[in-house]
Amino acid sequence: MLVLAEFAGEGKITNIRDATGWILYFVEQYLTSGITPEFLREEADRAEQWRHKLTLESQDIARRKLELEARLEQIQGLSESLKQREKELERRENELQAREEKLK
Repeated sequence: MLVLAEFAGEGKITNIRDATGWILYFVEQYLTSGITPEFLREEADRAEQWRHKLTLESQDIARRKLELEARLEQIQGLSESLKQREKELERRENELQAREEKLK
């Protein structure tokens, strides 16, 4: 026997009814509207191709994300290096200015 069950929150069954009529109607509608086993196979193939394409795109996005993260780390490293050099140059400039003041 085929049944349709309605569930409420927490998985509690609220209604059970015979599904035979509904399923026969469903099958009849699909068979009379041109839905054939071949059509269903083609749709399944299309869905599989779509899933495969999405998987490839997802992998490409993940690869690009890793590349961007690596570039960001590299840029952050260069930024820190530049800050250190800037501080070193400021320190040297201050030393030179102090020497010039002493020479005057």
